Amino acid sequence: MNSVTTYLYEARGRRFTMEDTHIVEEDALGDGSTALFAIFDGHGGSEVSMYLEEHFVTIFRESFEKVKDDDNAYQEALRIAFKESDIALQKHKPWRGGSTGVVALLVNNTDWYIANCGDSEAVIYRHGGCESEALSSTRCITKKHTPQDMEETNRIIDAGGCVLFGRVDGCLAVTRSFGDFEYVSRYGSRKGVVIADPYIAHHPASEDDVLILACDGLWDVFSYEAAVRFCDDILLRNDTSVNVAECLVESAINERKSTDNVSVIVIQKSQKAPPLFKIIPGSSDIAGI
Repeated sequence: MNSVTTYLYEARGRRFTMEDTHIVEEDALGDGSTALFAIFDGHGGSEVSMYLEEHFVTIFRESFEKVKDDDNAYQEALRIAFKESDIALQKHKPWRGGSTGVVALLVNNTDWYIANCGDSEAVIYRHGGCESEALSSTRCITKKHTPQDMEETNRIIDAGGCVLFGRVDGCLAVTRSFGDFEYVSRYGSRKGVVIADPYIAHHPASEDDVLILACDGLWDVFSYEAAVRFCDDILLRNDTSVNVAECLVESAINERKSTDNVSVIVIQKSQKAPPLFKIIPGSSDIAGI
């Protein structure tokens, strides 16, 4: 069995308010098989991301019960959970704004399942060798849903929406999110302009995997390779008293001048340590300099 160490850090940064939320749940299904990690990046307010933080695990558990005997049960449960979360949010339509999201499942320590909508993303790599090995194993296992993707732009137009100045209706920077119901009602009966349908990936889990989940506050200033290089340099010191997620967040805000909230979860698997599930949390409400 692998050891799993989870590093978490979030910071308000230069924004006046904190709209990100997160989940680290060691036992998402109640049977010891599945850990769930998530970052929800709110925009236009924190109501949607806070709702997801409170309710997503329960919705996922209920969704899994519906499909647990299917061959692709985990993928389908994630797909249903995203949809059902968005449906549940419709009861709170007076809430403005929405949230992107990236969710990772680690199942039986053997498989990763990753789902995302919007521009919150996940990158995976193999830790333990030289820098070139870490970089050569780097994979982005999510999809960025923005109008810069022509498939997304065409989908928006086909649904009755429009893209102006690189944004949905000239306002929204992402094409998929939870909430954002004004982009449905504004177009009357033409549904499906901004949707919560996730991109879902399955990735076999290996010993010494490192998975980085982050909102766009990190990815706007770090390339995937730069984040891996930064992260791996710290993890190679084998000092778990250092919160690698905190180091990434502080570098994004104070050195690379991210202007957004920044939230990061780094999940490190290892066979070199005794089996455990360890969480190293952190947060800051102090604006970057």
